[in-house]
Amino acid sequence: MIINQFRNYLHGLAQTESRGISESQFSASEIVQCTIIHADQSLSQCKAENAEQFKTWLRQIMVHEILNRRRRRSRAAGRKNSEVSDKQGISSSIVEPNTSPSQKIIREEERSLLMGAIQQLSEDHQSVVLARHRDKLSFGEIGSQTKRSPVDIQMIWNEAIKQLTSILKSTRDANREREA
Repeated sequence: MIINQFRNYLHGLAQTESRGISESQFSASEIVQCTIIHADQSLSQCKAENAEQFKTWLRQIMVHEILNRRRRRSRAAGRKNSEVSDKQGISSSIVEPNTSPSQKIIREEERSLLMGAIQQLSEDHQSVVLARHRDKLSFGEIGSQTKRSPVDIQMIWNEAIKQLTSILKSTRDANREREA
């Protein structure tokens, strides 16, 4: 199934978009699975003409899945103003009303490249980069969670950033060659 080719992309996106939601609520893997099921059921309605449009369509399904789960959680918790809280945590690249369509596409292409590069890192490097940038944790907080010193975490982070830079440069160079 063509949708499975985008599983890694969806998983990275789900990890990013579901931040702030406890594992007991639902996991990124669960969100990806539900997104794939909904996409498979709606495949005949997809009007995508290329891979980027298809990814955008999948991302929209995922956003709806996350928002629906947050609404259900908000109702269960008896919160008021669920529409406001629903949009909290959804990254600005997905819900950003004042951005032009071309800016959204460029930002999403960059995000896709970055998520693909992060997926190529070791699990240790991935967890430090995501904790630092997605979860906004300090080196000390990451160190406490992983039972390592802040200095060790900073060294891991530095190495991960070097690898990411190299991966992204290689990817961009390869894309330029294909376009030429």
